[in-house]
Amino acid sequence: MKKFKIFLCFLMITVAFFTEKTYSLDKNINEFVLHKGQSLYISCDHLCGKTTLKSENDSIASVKNGIIKANSVGETYITEVKTDLNGHNFETKYKINVLPPMLILHTFCEPISDSNNNVIVSVITDTCVDQLKFLISSSNGVSEKIYEKKIHDGKNFIYKIQLNLKSLTDVKINFWAKVGSEWQYIERNFCLSNTNKIPSDKCISYIIEREGFHSNLESDDCVTNVYDIGYGHVVKEGEPFFNNITKTEARAMLCDKLNNGKYTKMLNDFISQNNLEFSQNQFDALLSFSYNVGTSWLIDSGLQDIILSINNTDKNNFLNKTSKLIGTVISDNGLRLREQANTNSKILTVLKFNEKVELLSEICDGWYKVKTSDGHEGFCCAEFLTIKNNYNCSDIGIVNSTDGLRLRTEPNTDSSIKSVLKFNERVNILNKDYNGWYKVKTSEGHEGFCCAEFLTVKNNYNCSDIGIVNSTDGLRLRTEPNTD
Repeated sequence: MKKFKIFLCFLMITVAFFTEKTYSLDKNINEFVLHKGQSLYISCDHLCGKTTLKSENDSIASVKNGIIKANSVGETYITEVKTDLNGHNFETKYKINVLPPMLILHTFCEPISDSNNNVIVSVITDTCVDQLKFLISSSNGVSEKIYEKKIHDGKNFIYKIQLNLKSLTDVKINFWAKVGSEWQYIERNFCLSNTNKIPSDKCISYIIEREGFHSNLESDDCVTNVYDIGYGHVVKEGEPFFNNITKTEARAMLCDKLNNGKYTKMLNDFISQNNLEFSQNQFDALLSFSYNVGTSWLIDSGLQDIILSINNTDKNNFLNKTSKLIGTVISDNGLRLREQANTNSKILTVLKFNEKVELLSEICDGWYKVKTSDGHEGFCCAEFLTIKNNYNCSDIGIVNSTDGLRLRTEPNTDSSIKSVLKFNERVNILNKDYNGWYKVKTSEGHEGFCCAEFLTVKNNYNCSDIGIVNSTDGLRLRTEPNTD
């Protein structure tokens, strides 16, 4: 009996030792969590075939061409084998934890063409979801809305509703999904705003056309060690994604990246912080540009300088009436002159293609107040006007003092202070011949003197008229002023 107790004690210690050792080993193993149906790649080396991967259980997670795919719920290990220059093999293990499939795969928002703040909210779900309710929270309260349209695209279900954001603010959407006989609450906190611009359907279609479609993960044509899927959606190492996607899924990923990623937010912040007004076409162009090259140009670039200097000069021209801003109709079908700044107001006349009008106001909510050559005043959609003016050729001064800069009545520190300019505020420099002081003009039209030490001077890029190509087929630049 005594020997049996000693043996039992030894067995328990042994089990505890190996259990503790296994736990200790597991702690040092990188773990990746996937939902059933998702994929990931751990390293670019795996995709290039520099190292090999092998799964301990293909039914849970399998490996193909360096990409791990989650097949069923459970846990397994992936072994990476590397061979050094001496031919020695080294193994690294990765733990793969596979969870049940996601019920909601993608949520995205798209504008409706030629509508007033109407958007379509679409949700792509797993086919196990029989019904979907939209739980909409806004400043008006909380409401439930059943889906208005359900589509089966051969792979997933797509649920759609239409919302008008004009009457809603601070919109946040979560969901109830019915699977079998049970309803499950799914918290997504999908946000919508009626104050920020979003890309138009034309912008989304343009990006789709230019990017091209990849249903599976592929290496980027322009950048090494970068892999993307869909319409240019970059997938990083260790990031779960869905492979073998449909065009609907790719569009959802693009819309989500544009609207809920950094692109739209940073561009809208740039607009609001600098008190800019962009037409939808202008916003779309800059958003497409940002999606292609990144958003760093918003922080410091020649393009940023040009946009801000044009904005300051435009304000001076409007407020001081020193020159006229001329709008030219660029729509082949003409442009309606309306009584009020909305599409529901009375049409006063239809302006012809290439007809010119005088702008009487700054752009407001995408509309200009204009005056025709025969004296009629009304409102036109800014999207279909190209603006031209001979801008002030003075240099631009940028306040570089974080404490601000005093605008004085005379070029000395004893004179009266008219106002205090903010850090990074821009002014037009009218005259530099004041012994360390500049005569300047603010965007509000106030003139005065500032200490030159606290102004960074930049050339105004807009000393000549601006021409905007309005032909959708492009415009030839020739060596001589003739078509030959």
